[in-house]
Amino acid sequence: MYPAFVNCTTIDWFSEWPEDALLEVADKYLENMEFANEEEVRSLLSFFLIWAKIIDIMCYITTVSINFVNAPSPIYPHSHF
Repeated sequence: MYPAFVNCTTIDWFSEWPEDALLEVADKYLENMEFANEEEVRSLLSFFLIWAKIIDIMCYITTVSINFVNAPSPIYPHSHF
């Protein structure tokens, strides 16, 4: 379903992953762990999904902030330095 996992191609980490892909990866990592019940597993998968979205938002904010700080100023053009 996700060929990058099968044939070792490069994964584009900069585009947003669909929720089902994130849940499938998290489920794969948890499959060998023992849990008390299925509700605990679903709760943990939801937690992973929420954190993936938070990290995505924080990366976007950081990128926008860096671009804002590094943007050339219209008042002091680079040719005057």
